[in-house]
Order: sequence, then C-alpha cells, then structure tokens
Amino acid sequence: MNIRYEWDEDKRRETLDGRELDFADAGSLFERDTAIIVPSNRYEESRWVAYGYFDARLYVVVYTRRGAMGEIRRIISFRPASQIEVNEYG
Repeated sequence: MNIRYEWDEDKRRETLDGRELDFADAGSLFERDTAIIVPSNRYEESRWVAYGYFDARLYVVVYTRRGAMGEIRRIISFRPASQIEVNEYG
C-alpha cells in the first residue's frame, strides 16, 4: 500500500513557526523500524500516536487514517516527546 500524508496547512505553519518542526518531515518517522504506533482513545475520532526518533530525540506524531484502506495519514500534530513519553517509549 502506498501511504500518503496530508495536513491542514495553517496548522503546519503554526507548528513550523512555534516548534520548528515541519509536518512534511513527519512522514519519515513512520518509515523507521524503531517507530512505535499506538491507538489514542482520547477522541471520538480514531487517532493514532506514533513515537519515533529524529537526530537522537524522541518525537510524537498524532494522526488519523483516511481513505478506503487507511492509505492517507492526516497529521494532526508533531512535537517533541514529553519526559513521561521518553520514559515510556524511549
């Protein structure tokens, strides 16, 4: 299956300006063997949380799956992991 990524452009710019992280780079987190992906039960909409490393630091990507076979991953957020998340998933 060919995975594609999409996002809200305003949210991408906000994250780029505030965290210096680009949603366009978040997709490479999924391509690493070390990524851990878990479902999130915090919202009515099915969301997934991916934990993975970039440059020796753990990051978090929250996304939804769209498309007939889940081939589209709509990125909702991209941020550095908290210390609690580092302890749990790092």
